[in-house]
Amino acid sequence: MKESYFFLIASLCLLFSYQSQAQVYLNWAASGANDGTSWTDAYNYISDALEDTPVGGQIWVAKGVYKPGGFNPSLTVSLEFPHDMELYGGFNGTETMLSQRDVANNVTVVSGDHNDDDVPNDFQINRSDNARHIMWLTDTITNATIIDGFTFASGSTTVTPAPAGGLVNGVMDNNRQFY
Repeated sequence: MKESYFFLIASLCLLFSYQSQAQVYLNWAASGANDGTSWTDAYNYISDALEDTPVGGQIWVAKGVYKPGGFNPSLTVSLEFPHDMELYGGFNGTETMLSQRDVANNVTVVSGDHNDDDVPNDFQINRSDNARHIMWLTDTITNATIIDGFTFASGSTTVTPAPAGGLVNGVMDNNRQFY
């Protein structure tokens, strides 16, 4: 009898452990509960998903354009990773496995252009409203953090010094940095 209880408790712990590592969903067009538990109930703002994803969790992001600050953008708001997690773009919003995403056809953009008025390849016109930093990775993360399948666009900073960064398996587009 004791062995049966032990097996039951071990199974429940394993089940809860598996569920705590489940994906958090993000889709700007979702109209459900906005709690990240499914594509229907996906978060609408990337900052909400970043805040509520556990250490080591995954955020699956549907195609579209996302901005730092969500509903209340400002020059100084950036997306901040509070801890290690995995952030994947390139979904159409129906997938059930990571391998089903199509980054080429489901372009996922994180943009600093709050007013959607940037002129492509012109780094002066309409840049005063853009986020200074689109994403900020703090010293609380390690190489366990993954950011994959995104285009980062329209960041604009004139702050000195302006830390620069790199990107793997993504695109940097229409960004500027002046000292």
